[in-house]
Formats: sequence, structure tokens, C-alpha cells
Amino acid sequence: MKNHLEISFMEFLNTCVKRWWQLLAFALAGALLSYLFVMSFTVPVYEAHTTLFIGDEPAEDENTRMTMQDFEVSQQLINDYKEILRTRRVAENVIEATRLDLPIDVLRSNMMIENVGTTRLFVIGYTDPDPEIAAEVANTFSEQLSIAITGIVGLENIQIIDEALVPEYPVGPSDVMYIVVGGFLGILFGMVFIIIRLFSSKKRLQDAREIEELLGLPVLSEIPGYKMEVGR
Repeated sequence: MKNHLEISFMEFLNTCVKRWWQLLAFALAGALLSYLFVMSFTVPVYEAHTTLFIGDEPAEDENTRMTMQDFEVSQQLINDYKEILRTRRVAENVIEATRLDLPIDVLRSNMMIENVGTTRLFVIGYTDPDPEIAAEVANTFSEQLSIAITGIVGLENIQIIDEALVPEYPVGPSDVMYIVVGGFLGILFGMVFIIIRLFSSKKRLQDAREIEELLGLPVLSEIPGYKMEVGR
């Protein structure tokens, strides 16, 4: 006796089209649950940036031009300064200056530094749930970097172009991303629900056919929801 349950892709697709309202309901439920999760369990994170410049102040003589060699030296200095910024010495000085109760590894993981294109500018950023702390630490990093370079290299060629301001808006987590992912997962659950319903309906149909094969008699009708009680 065969006992195969198969659902074609077209049958599944047609059922999804007919039951679009169910998929929409699952999507809205998933998006709503994701939104509630973000509002209840996630903490917004803020990021503050300070911009620095490597080199002396521009000369008043307009005929003075920066040579390619000077530019290459500046690029190498940026790489050196980036590594100095990540040292334990600078991190400890930042923690002491800001009086933060943070492990050094956590402090450094929240800090970022990147070049601004191919210029002699670079940006120091810091992320924290408190926007004021984010700005304070970013500015302290730039100050401590300048102090460390003066002590290690003996140069005073770092200028702070823009100090970090207290950010107004968080950079994460992304509410929209969570809501979209929640809606997508809701649609997937809706599709699984539709597949289960299709298999269930096919199983009922197959049970009727098995009775026909076993008794050799056609099933004229079925009583939905009827269960026979043994012993009565």
C-alpha cells in the first residue's frame, strides 16, 4: 500500500496566493514582536568622532608646496600613530583621565581609527550607550595620543581639527533591520504553516483512499470530526 504525500511547487504557490492574508498576518506579527524586542531588550549605542591632522600648520608662503616624499612620510606616520593609539599605555591613560571602570580590552574594542581617504587627516571614534561618555572618551583618546607621541617620538605635529561632539542619535541597533528581519521570519513561519495544512489535508484524503483499497468498496461520504468510542 503506497503512503506517499507529495506537494508540488505550483500547488504550494497557488495556496500561498490564496492565503496571502495569512502570510501578511504572520509578517505583521513577526515585525511587531521584533519591534517589542528592540524596545524592551536592546540598548541604543552612540558614536562620537574627533578629527585630527598630522603635520605643521600650513605655511604662509604660497610658494611652499608639499612634496611627494613629505606625503609618504605623513602616511607612514599615520600608520605609526594608529598603532600607538592602540597601545596599553594610551588606554590606561584614557581610563585614568575619564575615570571609567572598564577593562582595557573593552575600551579598545569600542574605539575605532581610520584614515580620511589619502589625506593626512584621520578620525578617532568611540561607541558607548552614553552619548556624553562617547564624546568624552573620543576627545581624551586624541589628547592622550598627542601626549604619547610627544613623549615617544618627540614630535608635536598632531592638530585636533574637530573635537568630538555629543551625538544626538544612536548608530545602533538598527530598528528597521530588526523589524524587516522579524517580518521575513514571520513570512517563513507562515509558509511552514501552509505546508503543514497542505500535508494535513492530503493525509485525510489518502486515509479515505486507503479504506477503499482495504475494503474494496467506495467511500460514499465522511463525517468530519466524528470519533468512534470503543465499548459502546
